[in-house]
Amino acid sequence: MTMPQRRDQSSASRSALHTAALYAVVAAGWILTSDWLLTLFGVLPQTVLLLQTVKGLGFVAVTSILLFVLFRAQLRRREESERRFSTLVENLPGMVYRCENDRHWTMRYVSRAAQRLTGYAPAELIGNARTAYAELIHPDDREHVWEEVQQAIKADRPFQVEYRLYRQDGSLIWVWEQGCAVPDKDHKREIVLEGLMLDVTERKQAEAIAREAAERLESVGDNLPGGAIYRLYRNPNGDYRFTYASRGVERILGISREQMLADAASVFSLTEAPYDQFVFASNERSACDLSLVDMELPQRLPDGTRKWIAVRSLPYRSAEGGVLWDGIVLDISERKAAEEKLREAAAVFANTAEGVVITTLDGEIRDVNQAFVDVTGYGREEAIGENPRILKSDRHEHGFYQAMWQSLQETGQWRGEIWNRRKDGMIFPELLTISAVRDGQGKATGYVGVFTDITPIKEAEERLEFLAQHDALTGLPNRLLLNARLRHSMRQAKRRNGKLALLFFDLDRFKHINDSLGHTAGDQLLQQFAKRLTESLRTGDTVARISGDEFIVLLEGVDSSAAIAAIVHKLIEALKPPVIIDGSQVGATASIGISLYPDDGDTEAMLLRNADAAMYRAKEEGGNSYQFYTAEMTAAAFEQVFLDNALRDALDNHEFRLVYQPLVDLSSRRLIGVEALLRWDHPQQGTIAPARFIHIAEQNGLIREIGRWVLRSACEQGVRWLNKGFDLGIVAVNVAGRQIHDRAFVADVERILTDTGLPPHCLDLEVSENFVMRRADLGVGRLKALRMQGVGIAIDDFGTGYSSLSRLKRLPITKLKIDQSFVRDIPDDPNDMALCDAVIAISRSLDLAVIAEGVETEAQAAFLLEKGCGVAQGYLFSRPVSPDEIERLFAVHRPASESI
Repeated sequence: MTMPQRRDQSSASRSALHTAALYAVVAAGWILTSDWLLTLFGVLPQTVLLLQTVKGLGFVAVTSILLFVLFRAQLRRREESERRFSTLVENLPGMVYRCENDRHWTMRYVSRAAQRLTGYAPAELIGNARTAYAELIHPDDREHVWEEVQQAIKADRPFQVEYRLYRQDGSLIWVWEQGCAVPDKDHKREIVLEGLMLDVTERKQAEAIAREAAERLESVGDNLPGGAIYRLYRNPNGDYRFTYASRGVERILGISREQMLADAASVFSLTEAPYDQFVFASNERSACDLSLVDMELPQRLPDGTRKWIAVRSLPYRSAEGGVLWDGIVLDISERKAAEEKLREAAAVFANTAEGVVITTLDGEIRDVNQAFVDVTGYGREEAIGENPRILKSDRHEHGFYQAMWQSLQETGQWRGEIWNRRKDGMIFPELLTISAVRDGQGKATGYVGVFTDITPIKEAEERLEFLAQHDALTGLPNRLLLNARLRHSMRQAKRRNGKLALLFFDLDRFKHINDSLGHTAGDQLLQQFAKRLTESLRTGDTVARISGDEFIVLLEGVDSSAAIAAIVHKLIEALKPPVIIDGSQVGATASIGISLYPDDGDTEAMLLRNADAAMYRAKEEGGNSYQFYTAEMTAAAFEQVFLDNALRDALDNHEFRLVYQPLVDLSSRRLIGVEALLRWDHPQQGTIAPARFIHIAEQNGLIREIGRWVLRSACEQGVRWLNKGFDLGIVAVNVAGRQIHDRAFVADVERILTDTGLPPHCLDLEVSENFVMRRADLGVGRLKALRMQGVGIAIDDFGTGYSSLSRLKRLPITKLKIDQSFVRDIPDDPNDMALCDAVIAISRSLDLAVIAEGVETEAQAAFLLEKGCGVAQGYLFSRPVSPDEIERLFAVHRPASESI
């Protein structure tokens, strides 16, 4: 029960109590007084009893009649009150209701206004006869309405809520509702809700329009060039304050918008004397007669700068009797300075950089300065006596000039951009200010026009527009313009049921060129590359540069892969000759990926992605080649992305482990060492072999961290075996080429050996033959440093690369490992037998140990031993196994005393 309801109930209780008390006093007084009178007159006792009975019956009769009259009068007043209330309720603009406090808002009573508000008759809403009122509330507002009402009930206060409501015809309106909880006497429930609902859709729409107008005003004001807009309010007491100002006031007046809104006096104080009194008088006069305010005022800014501003504002009276001015303030310092210069000295007029033309009121040219002559091409004598129409370019409509002259007549000035024509017929843009020249009495005597040739600005704008869609270095279309042309070409091809091809170019070894010759040389190469591509293509084909060294060629009107291949071969030939940069010959070859529309994709993104995938396949093939896209490339690309992301968490999640494959002495079959092999136990993919992820780790830079973990783990395991008394021999660890690139590689190895305590002679590092042969200049120094520490160096997979004996002699290696591809077909393949024999002979000539990989049969072991290969590994002896299984093998085989 709300507080008003409690007050009403308390008032009714007091009224009833007063009536009852009055009745009790009168009745008691009558009884006591009448009995006393009977005693006073000495009435006989027998008669007293009779008179008391009559007296009592008479009192009852009189009071009954009085109560009847009182109750009937009260009943009539109540009926009249209820009739008036009913009339009031039924004629209210909103819907009066009584409903239950449930999720359906079950209506017990609604006024006739329900029909106007919801479209449903009252009977259709009462008791949810046709629909529950809650179903009419917009789904997004139902919970809000429920929570607002429940919170009001808990706080014992009326509630107000606005929400959206669906009418019967499906239209959506806004409803304002106010109500309160009252006791439910009819159904003996705790409470019901009573209240009023009004359709406030028009108000909401007006508020939305007002908000939009305010936002537009804010946008216009903040982007108004050279000016600002404001709203000034004068209350009935004569106090001024600014209620709005755009950001331009900060630039024009040198004070913040916040300061302007907080302290109007700080703005008025900027006006120099005696103009400050003029400002006050003008505002007061405008407040009285609502006349337009139009002033030009000198300002002294907080930093001491002096400016001239133009103020124009339109007043209107507010509802509370105050006055509001909506106005604009313009920085006219330049115009004032120009006018002052014109009055001050003819020399300034003659030598100013802006073109100046002075005319009569009729438009006859009276004088021009040298800048006018330079810009327009008309000599001073040619121009004087003519009308400025000689410059008319015919690029503006008649209304443009009408508005210009109207402004001049009304305000005495005009400013804007205009296109004029030089004497030679060339059209050019200028920024023109025309001002009326007045005499001492303020009468206009002519006009002065000051203009600036803004051709460079317009050219800069055109240049910016060009750069928005083109590459600044090469002038080729950029990705934005390429996508637009590609979309257009795809639509054309779809209508013609034709094809188009997208060629993705990536320069080979561009990073190396940039690093070695410098970025200037790299830029020159890109420019030459773009020029060759453009010159080699057909008219209508598009060449675009989309990033550093990546270019796209869009070929239209191609109907077969053979035709595309012919064009690509032509491009490869055109790119083949080296480019001469600073006297050096630089290769300009590229890897090219090709995707076709619609075969390989029907969107720009798909075609670019698939051409990119094909390009990477071409790069993997060695560069200077091309590849057409295939679906397998997408799968490979997705796997690369997946593995790249998963690798970043693998170390932290301890998903890597090492297995070990024994190295066996072929003559004694004793275990003389192990090779550590990396395995990745992915939680979803299972065990992933290094061949699938090592190259990705090299690309994303994780190989150093993974390599350190492998080396440290292998060395720690080797020390554990030594501590258990096993004659370990060696632990061989594979090292990726990118690890050796790292300048900290040697220090990392030395630190790990020191930390773990593994003797350096127990460690062999295996490096791929291809890396050593291609980048020996980088690797040999670091490998020598490790060899001097006692670490063994082995070339892995020997025979698959391009080794030369002269290069092998310069490398600090101790072992060669015969690749398993040469062992697999022994003794059936004479060529493999000859190759193995040759590798063993090379090892012997260089005094190097030799190890055979992939030995699976006794025949292979016998052949290798016969030819002089003493150590091997392979499934004949053991698969790669866990450290515990290696310990079992150590126990089975007697420790070897020799090592390799």
